[in-house]
Amino acid sequence: MDKLLPCPFCGGEAALREWDGFGQYVRCTRCRACGPVKPLLTEAIKAWNSCVHYADEAERKVQAVDELKRLAFEVTQKYETSVKLHKKTTEILAETKRRLEAAVNDLNRMADGTPCTVCRHKSRVPCTTSQHADCFEWRGPQDEKGDRTDAEHGGERRMK
Repeated sequence: MDKLLPCPFCGGEAALREWDGFGQYVRCTRCRACGPVKPLLTEAIKAWNSCVHYADEAERKVQAVDELKRLAFEVTQKYETSVKLHKKTTEILAETKRRLEAAVNDLNRMADGTPCTVCRHKSRVPCTTSQHADCFEWRGPQDEKGDRTDAEHGGERRMK
């Protein structure tokens, strides 16, 4: 005869019982949980011992919850990172749009012969970037601006 395992619900001691001459079953002495009624004692013990031990299942559930929490944290971190990247990308696109609009304005100014804003030369030939690089306002980020000497502006040190 197989040994009775503890109660799968509470871990209490299990005891054999007879049910009004109809068969045998196992019952927990602590929580009173019962196994199925079987005609033979060995079948009742086998049915009781094959019950899912909920302590193990509870541990699996705790592990599953922990895994879900870990995954939720990971997804949250990735979401926050993607939000930051989206914000940075939006800023870069806005700056690029601003620069392109400024470049189009400069090109339009060059095309219609408007004098440049820095040297204000009145020649019929409009400024070009190769002739007067400093005649065009710097449109980029300040950290890319840098110092340089422009011979066409008297050799003075000017910002690009």
